[in-house]
Amino acid sequence: MTDQSKIQGNVMARKKTIGNDQILDAAEQVLLRDGVHRFTLDAVAAEAGISKGGLVYSFPSKDLLIMTMLSRELARFEQEAQQQTARYANQPYADVLGHIAAIGQEEDETTSRAVGLLTALVHSPAMLEPVREFYRIRLDRLRDATPTMQRIRLAFLATEGVFLLQGLGFVTLDREERQTMIDDAKSLFQSGDNADTLTAYTTADHRVTSSATPTAYSQETPSIPAGETISEQAIAWLAEKGVAPSGTGLGAVHSRAAHIVETATNIIKRDGISALTHRAVANEAHIPLGSTTYHFNSLDDMLNAVMRSAIALFRDDMFSWFHQRRHDDPRDVLTDFVIRGIEDIDDLAREYELFTAAISRPSLRPIALEWSNTVVAIIKVVTPDSAALPLGTLMNGFFIRALLEKHERTLPRDLVYQSVSALYNAFR
Repeated sequence: MTDQSKIQGNVMARKKTIGNDQILDAAEQVLLRDGVHRFTLDAVAAEAGISKGGLVYSFPSKDLLIMTMLSRELARFEQEAQQQTARYANQPYADVLGHIAAIGQEEDETTSRAVGLLTALVHSPAMLEPVREFYRIRLDRLRDATPTMQRIRLAFLATEGVFLLQGLGFVTLDREERQTMIDDAKSLFQSGDNADTLTAYTTADHRVTSSATPTAYSQETPSIPAGETISEQAIAWLAEKGVAPSGTGLGAVHSRAAHIVETATNIIKRDGISALTHRAVANEAHIPLGSTTYHFNSLDDMLNAVMRSAIALFRDDMFSWFHQRRHDDPRDVLTDFVIRGIEDIDDLAREYELFTAAISRPSLRPIALEWSNTVVAIIKVVTPDSAALPLGTLMNGFFIRALLEKHERTLPRDLVYQSVSALYNAFR
């Protein structure tokens, strides 16, 4: 072999200088530090201390890199869950107890990383298949319609809701608070079929009811002067519940700015947030590019306005719907609201896309938190205040599950009703 051949061979052999695990560790650091929307191959290569060519040698695309990170994260959690399951080896449903306990042991950073990976792939349904399979296997084991299984399924879904809400940044829980919720979930395993204090299954209509005759919880909505709009009525209710709404409808915005926000919203609905640029908005709105930058100096400014407009629309719609049904059985109201969201899956996906965009941008996180607090406050129209956050967490878990499944639709109304009823009855 000539000297030149040796040199070429050495160059070929040194395309990658670190292992895949080190690259994945660097990628996770970038994701946690910079968020989904600033996660690039260039940033990962810089964090790993290798050339972009060396990175692409192992991971030719960003999607492949994220999917590999997700697979590694699922394997890590599965190993932790198996270790926790061993602690409950002599108890029924040890695997579910192990799963719940493993979530309770997760560090905040680990939870944020796992949820960040999920949101990074929300628009690549095929790449989420490992996650769908992960949950499909677990939920398939929990389909029996016995009172015990209903409690176990509720514990599983409530725990997943805590995991997702904390990972998305919608709630902040210290370790003690989260452990208390995990212990509450595990306590649902304590009651046997003969001492079912939470639920009693009725085979006639496959619904869960309390052991006593159910009575709808009712409370008065604020006294609203004649002539007030539904928006003002909603804002008054939120203020009473400690939420200061910042969302504004387009009618309160400068006409040119409102046109820009409306156009930006349409682009997001049609093409996703990744397609949103000042130039794209200017072209579609038939206005000069300078007008978009005059009203919204940065893309974050524009997203801020889109988010506030979306919150106002969502707030008024949800409050109107709950207010109209405030005298109905709360379990039906909450169940129907979940089914309503699932049936309009494309709009639901866009709402959650805005959520995840806000979470990855520090300047927008307060708006995402306001949206979450708005949901909890409006749920209080039909439930006791103490039940609103747990029920909102459960409902959010159903929405996330529906988004992961997209059009597979494995969440029938009966399943949602059973879970909502068991949790609602616990607070009556």
